[in-house]
Amino acid sequence: MVAFSISMLLTISEPKDRVKKEDLKKPFLRKVLDLTINIFKAVLKNPNLLIGWIMEVFISGPIIILEIYLYMWL
Repeated sequence: MVAFSISMLLTISEPKDRVKKEDLKKPFLRKVLDLTINIFKAVLKNPNLLIGWIMEVFISGPIIILEIYLYMWL
């Protein structure tokens, strides 16, 4: 499994047009706003992404938080 993970890490990369330098001086709220705007634009281009986004926010997010707290308790 480790060998497979390493091989996938070495073979998969972001497309060149998607790689951007992180602006360290940009405030956190501005980064959140930019991300929200990009999500909205993507949903307008492909409405099926809305279903995935809703599932991620309302289902996966709370499950991950619950797992983190449960693991810390154990």
